[in-house]
Amino acid sequence: MNHPKRLRRPHPPRDLGGLHEDVIISVCPALDMPAWVHGTFIADDASLHNPDHQHLFAAMDGDVGFLWASGAYVKHGRQVHGQTEQLAFRAGGWQKMRMEQQFMQWFGMHLPSFIITLDAGYCGQASDAEFCALVEHELYHIAQATNNEGMPAFHRDTGNPRLTLRGHDVEEFYGVVRRYGANPEVAELARLAAQKPEVSRVSIASACGNCLKLVA
Repeated sequence: MNHPKRLRRPHPPRDLGGLHEDVIISVCPALDMPAWVHGTFIADDASLHNPDHQHLFAAMDGDVGFLWASGAYVKHGRQVHGQTEQLAFRAGGWQKMRMEQQFMQWFGMHLPSFIITLDAGYCGQASDAEFCALVEHELYHIAQATNNEGMPAFHRDTGNPRLTLRGHDVEEFYGVVRRYGANPEVAELARLAAQKPEVSRVSIASACGNCLKLVA
């Protein structure tokens, strides 16, 4: 892909969540997001280049798709404004046919391997920094897979990196905190980490089997 150093930030459609031909449209593809992500974070001359996403260089050409959702949803008492998932159709027969048809209508015959869904309500009012932080957070969920020796894995046919989902480093990804600062949860974690612990590490380890494995 060839991109200028600065690309206009994508915005969700204003009529998302409204009626269209007597049907409420709650989700729609964000087809301009991959090019913007590539030209903003991944390309060598990107305005906010981040080498942490270099393994996604080829993936932005169809392997990662983006969707706008009309609003957030609540999980464990928190509002979710972005979600990254590996595209999988956990159904068979006509159910799978319906799902495949919907995604082909959105993205064409070449379906993406990963889908990033963004809350249009949040993104529409977020500052540039907030929007970039959210997008990069979701990008960090797509990591390069490793082989049995722990080395980066690649597809044999194309030579492109094999991708997989990853969880947070802690409450957030280290790269997001480095580039945009800590959210309140991470700031509180850092404050507590700077204090003298109330219980020694050994005491914690002796009370938790998982911690005991980490300390050993």
